[in-house]
Amino acid sequence: MKRILMMVAVFILSVTFYSHAFCAKINKVQVNGGVPIQGYGLVIDASYDPRLDNLVPGYKLINVVIANSSFNIIGLDPQRDKWSIKVDGKSSPIKALHNLRGQDPKAWSALPPRVKDVIGYPLLLPIGARDVIDLFVPETLDLEKFTTVEIFLKSMNTKFEVMAGR
Repeated sequence: MKRILMMVAVFILSVTFYSHAFCAKINKVQVNGGVPIQGYGLVIDASYDPRLDNLVPGYKLINVVIANSSFNIIGLDPQRDKWSIKVDGKSSPIKALHNLRGQDPKAWSALPPRVKDVIGYPLLLPIGARDVIDLFVPETLDLEKFTTVEIFLKSMNTKFEVMAGR
């Protein structure tokens, strides 16, 4: 009898605390760049600097700054996070590479070690930390018309749509 009661208690607790696993609805948040995101403790902004266009052959870079002002460590997943950008004149989002090491190993291996240290995708964002994530898009895009970055963070099960600061 004790065993059955224990199993029922464990089941009830697991359903209570892990209910998000059963109803995994993706949250969507739209915000202007550089503005604190209420309820998440994040500040995200993105910018394009044409001086970085020749850093990685075949790609242009967009810098995304994420500041974690929450009381939680934010996990980042190179395989399951998704990043894209929007450009005026294009109807659909354009996929951006965020993990050059895994998504284009040939381009990654051609980079000097110091550059690899700077542009590598982090695995977590500690409490109070601020980090720059570099996005790589095809060099044929006109990024002067870059307007928005879309970020899906698997660890938060949330899609952030951030209007870039100009």
